[in-house]
Amino acid sequence: TANSAMETCASNRRPFQLLAACIGLGATLGTVRGDAVAPIGECADDESSAERFLIGWPCDPGECHIYFGQQRRALPTIFSAAVATNRTLVLPPFTFYDGQAQQFSNAFKKQEEGQRPLFTPVGDLLDLAGLQKSAPDLRLVELRDWLASGHTLDIDLMFLSKGLPQHAVNEKRIDPNKDSSIFVDYECATHEGIMKNLSAGGSGELWEQPREAVRVAEKRCTYAMLTRLGTTSGGMLGRIGESLEAPEAFARRRTVALLGVGHQLHAHLNHPDSAAWVRGLRFAPRIVGEAERFMLERLVPAIPDSAPDVHAKALAFVAVHWRHGDYVAYRHATGRETVLKKALEALERLQCPTCPVFLLTNCEDRAEIDALRSELIKHGARLVMYEPQAGAPGSGFRREGERLSVDQAIASRAAVFVKTGRSAVSTFVDAERTNLGVPTSKDFNI
Repeated sequence: TANSAMETCASNRRPFQLLAACIGLGATLGTVRGDAVAPIGECADDESSAERFLIGWPCDPGECHIYFGQQRRALPTIFSAAVATNRTLVLPPFTFYDGQAQQFSNAFKKQEEGQRPLFTPVGDLLDLAGLQKSAPDLRLVELRDWLASGHTLDIDLMFLSKGLPQHAVNEKRIDPNKDSSIFVDYECATHEGIMKNLSAGGSGELWEQPREAVRVAEKRCTYAMLTRLGTTSGGMLGRIGESLEAPEAFARRRTVALLGVGHQLHAHLNHPDSAAWVRGLRFAPRIVGEAERFMLERLVPAIPDSAPDVHAKALAFVAVHWRHGDYVAYRHATGRETVLKKALEALERLQCPTCPVFLLTNCEDRAEIDALRSELIKHGARLVMYEPQAGAPGSGFRREGERLSVDQAIASRAAVFVKTGRSAVSTFVDAERTNLGVPTSKDFNI
């Protein structure tokens, strides 16, 4: 009966989530936003069979200066670790900063804006409910929903991986290439990132949760050599899970945080279904809806009646991704003249010289954009850029992650796409175009 089930669970001192699961309420407690629902817990007679959690993210949440596309690119490693260990993945939010991607990263980190991380839930940008349908073995809940269901950031073991040493090793940072372990420990630096936050003099915050709501029982700074799992475990998913749950690693602790994995090449871990997961991770319905609103209001009226027929899921316009900002400092940025040349070539490929050109860019140099606009007008074309509906800065689709995602969703519907070859932003535009069946950028690369 419900009462006896509750008494059994209570006798084992299970948290409220497990009590609720015993009386059939589990499906209402832990869920990805949307249609796909996964119960948070299960009644268990011993601690070894209780649900275990993995909080995974590709960077240090107190100092995450890789951009949205790079964070997204790392997600398959985090998904793979959760499935391999049969843990429920607790997915933290994307991290970003005001004014990011406009100068050298190391210089930006020293500025006030570069030391104040901001957060956007993954489910606000990507369709996690759709992912669940294509990845039934992946149990997933966003951090915000996990906390709302009664959990706290009570972490038994936190791994923080900061990459590999770039120069001669010393006594604090041993050489992981001379060690066969999966997790090669080094001494934590308490003057930066989340380790600073969690130190005695730090704020104690973790993903905007205050000190009193955060407990980390053990912290380890490591080089996460996850690629070794593919060889030491023979690539078998179950054996990879055993290696991760070994006493020197997760040790079957209830809640483990694995941070800083999936970005560096040596910290990749791929499930056989990783490619399908990436394909299944589409833009959230709210992002698609805003992109469609903008296209109907701004792009469709700009398409001339003489425009040719295009793919059923595309519109007769050219999209150009021009990575600028910090690329200027790093000397990776393509010059305006080349961007213009490629845009005109794409219009010629479309056989519509007066069709609109949609520009996706992080360029904040208005003079450069105005010059590009003027030059396109001279050739009979019109430059169009996404503008959210009226609202305060930081609200609605004006926040960086939402704005970027809408830009990408719009570009994915262009008849011809011109990409920036080094950028993950372009990579995911092409991925969405593949999902839609629309031709990818191919030879159009700036």
